Amino acid sequence: MQRFAVLVIAVACGSICGCGGSDTDTPTPPVIVLDQSVVPNPPTLVLPVGPTDCAQTFRVGRTGRLVRIEVLLSATMIPVAGTLRIDIRPTNAGNPVEDDNLALGFVDLDTANLPIMPVLVSLEFYAQNIQVQNNQRLAIVARRVSGIDIVAQIHGSGADIYGNGTIVRRPGGGTWGQTTGDIGFRTFVEPAP
Repeated sequence: MQRFAVLVIAVACGSICGCGGSDTDTPTPPVIVLDQSVVPNPPTLVLPVGPTDCAQTFRVGRTGRLVRIEVLLSATMIPVAGTLRIDIRPTNAGNPVEDDNLALGFVDLDTANLPIMPVLVSLEFYAQNIQVQNNQRLAIVARRVSGIDIVAQIHGSGADIYGNGTIVRRPGGGTWGQTTGDIGFRTFVEPAP
């Protein structure tokens, strides 16, 4: 059985991490639960990110704060310099909204540092305070913001194995179009009290 490592990338550390505080004001760590998950093992689909943006739509299962996502991705065969942006955005008629500025939050990755083999890359969104509602439809979008041609690869399943969303792709200058399959991903939520 193949297992995937999880690469953790944190974008902020402040009061939410307890950094710089005294022992008397140590905050209670938030309760974080796995909300949505589809991780094909082994992955059967590879989607290049570069001239084409890739996304996975999903349905939120718990009301609260979206604190972290994990996406199954890798570098290209030979890692290239560039920036891969992973964002969370609303959907419209089953597709991610077209306007990139409407993203609820994002994390930028240096593509030269991505692993060669598919890994669940963990991306922290806690500090961006993305509030989500049960049954809300959102999208995880991967797109190149700098670099040449293909900067990374997203992995998943060529079959529709996740019933609450699908892969959506957008060629440069085009509009979103749904395709068969699902990207490997997991979402984590801090449930509302």
